[in-house]
Amino acid sequence: MNNDQILPLLVALIFLAVYTGLIVLGVRLAKSKKRSPHWMWFALHPIGLLVVLIVMACLQPLKECPQCAQKMKPHARLCAFCGYRFTGNDPQPIPAGEYGVGP
Repeated sequence: MNNDQILPLLVALIFLAVYTGLIVLGVRLAKSKKRSPHWMWFALHPIGLLVVLIVMACLQPLKECPQCAQKMKPHARLCAFCGYRFTGNDPQPIPAGEYGVGP
């Protein structure tokens, strides 16, 4: 290989490494916010990568129910799946019978 062939190969490898690093960053960002990392499939296109990274950076983390481990919106006060009630920062269970939960 001569120098004329090495330079384009080096540039392509650097671009691929940076591009892959940004995809990994996006997946970690999505997981840290309890969002689906499958959004990063849009990263197959460079504009899709840019859009998904911006959107993931702007989204709030999802709230996870301590009783059923389902994910819901951060401002949810009641779990839509099991009926677990959140009050402030300390979630409280709903008494049996309310909202169709329990006997």
